[in-house]
Amino acid sequence: MIRKQFITYNLKIKGNTPYPILMMKVGLSPIEGRAMFKYLMYKKNIFNMESKRLPKISSNFSPNPHLRLKCGWHKDA
Repeated sequence: MIRKQFITYNLKIKGNTPYPILMMKVGLSPIEGRAMFKYLMYKKNIFNMESKRLPKISSNFSPNPHLRLKCGWHKDA
């Protein structure tokens, strides 16, 4: 919301302009997309760690199934 207000105010664009169109106009990607990319890169880095590293051990034994490492193409999945 703050990002949209900043852009609309500084570029003198109407406030009812849809957010995706606004981002295309200024050449930025939405924050949500960046956050998802960073999260997936983090999960990939943990997945590629050695089995004895603490982040990998803790993610494999997480009580929340959404936080456990899963990869469909891996033989141990």
